[in-house]
Amino acid sequence: MQNFKYCIWCLPEEGHDWYRRTYGYYPHISIKTNLELDEAILLFKKIKKDPLDIYLTDEIIAFNGNGFNALYYKVGTKESPDWWPVDAHISFDYRYNKLYTISELELFSKINLEKNCKITKYWIVRCEGHYMNWKNQIVEIYNNKI
Repeated sequence: MQNFKYCIWCLPEEGHDWYRRTYGYYPHISIKTNLELDEAILLFKKIKKDPLDIYLTDEIIAFNGNGFNALYYKVGTKESPDWWPVDAHISFDYRYNKLYTISELELFSKINLEKNCKITKYWIVRCEGHYMNWKNQIVEIYNNKI
């Protein structure tokens, strides 16, 4: 299993359609991964946690790293904050030890996903072990009230 240590995530507003598309884990943008806990806490305190409008691009990617596979869309924003990751994306499917096929990519690209979203949540999450357990390893939460 791929371990990402402590990660800082930003997430869509409560009730957004993307939560129904990830099947057991939270849709998120990884702001920073592979941090020690003290590094994550220090960086988390520095990040400006304003609400942020984002959108899905048309670029769907299949990722494979050490048996960890993800299917994701790149995301963009009109005004990128200083913490915005170079490869900002939202994953909609994870699995282990099975690559995505071209037909799976084509099939997934036909799903009618909502294209826009507002980011309102910022979390520190320990991303070790199976990805379905990451939701049980949330260390710190910041939620904007809109």
